[in-house]
Amino acid sequence: IIDICEEKAILLVVDELHRASQTLTHDLSAFLKAYANRNCKKFRIALLGTENEASRLVISDPGTDRLLEEVPLPPLSTAEAEEVISTGFPRLSIVIPNEVRDDLVRYSVGSPFVLQFLCLEAAEASDREARRAVTATDVEDALKTYGRRKAQRLIREYRAAIETTGEKRYRKQILVAMANSEDE
Repeated sequence: IIDICEEKAILLVVDELHRASQTLTHDLSAFLKAYANRNCKKFRIALLGTENEASRLVISDPGTDRLLEEVPLPPLSTAEAEEVISTGFPRLSIVIPNEVRDDLVRYSVGSPFVLQFLCLEAAEASDREARRAVTATDVEDALKTYGRRKAQRLIREYRAAIETTGEKRYRKQILVAMANSEDE
């Protein structure tokens, strides 16, 4: 595979790496090590993921560490977020009032992911109701949906953390009982 990619001057982009399973991370690290040993000139790999510590995205190995270059990205500026909104909605033939645009910018707190999510939810609400304009209510509903989805993910992660086997298998029942106790 590496030889074919080198011959065709491929750029392999792996996005959302922060969501990768342990198995994928392990396999990708082995692939990167093989890639490093080939000394490719035309085949390039870009790994994209959000992580405070980039080394968590792949398994550290002296054979691959020399290949990795972390490129920290600052949050979106207000001007960049406004540009995304001011470009995207007109392409969809959807009107967005300035105050609604400002809300989207403020609520996204510089996160491209959050901005994209809120814009998509608001645009879909506008489309569902056969309106060609986004309202403040659309943005508020999008924000609530985002909050619910994040909460559901946190609950799943919490449950996975407490539902273990062995000595700790009763941890969930104990924590639930403690939470339901009226005695402080």
